[in-house]
Amino acid sequence: MFPLIAIPIVIYSLLAPFGTPMTTPIVWVMSFEDLLVAAALAMLAVEIWRSTAPTPQTAKHLVASLILLLACIFEWFAPWSPSGTFLLLTLAAFVNLVVSAYVAFVVKGQNVWISNR
Repeated sequence: MFPLIAIPIVIYSLLAPFGTPMTTPIVWVMSFEDLLVAAALAMLAVEIWRSTAPTPQTAKHLVASLILLLACIFEWFAPWSPSGTFLLLTLAAFVNLVVSAYVAFVVKGQNVWISNR
């Protein structure tokens, strides 16, 4: 189980080093970068929705989200990374980790605590 938010980040990381033009409009007025950000936001919503269901995979999902965020932070040192699109993708990875951890430790933990009384 890997975070879905990794898909747009991996696509960006594979295309950015080769200087692929991502700012030209592809669909109406949306560029490839805009589509990546829109896909990241949609996948972030799916990740938040997936994190609300209690599963035994929650810990693995949190570790995978943390590894993805650390990979994004380390990629900032690459010469192609400093862009607004990659900043938004990194912020989406951060929000995914924070919201998933909040739901796992606060909401689910509170529900477990109340149900044990």
